Amino acid sequence: MTPAAHAVQPDEILSDSALEARARDISKGLRCLVCRNESIDESHAELARDLRILVRERLVAGHSDQE
Repeated sequence: MTPAAHAVQPDEILSDSALEARARDISKGLRCLVCRNESIDESHAELARDLRILVRERLVAGHSDQE
């Protein structure tokens, strides 16, 4: 089985593996506004990258998955 496609860059990955796992789960559920058929986890669009970073920043700041 091949791994799922994703566009997350090494500089986006959080050092806390639990927070990174939460970020990936959230990102997989959010659709890219540029590439509507892809999640922000899969999309290479600059907007998707910005949203992935925002998700991680919010988690590091202590926000819940729903926030």
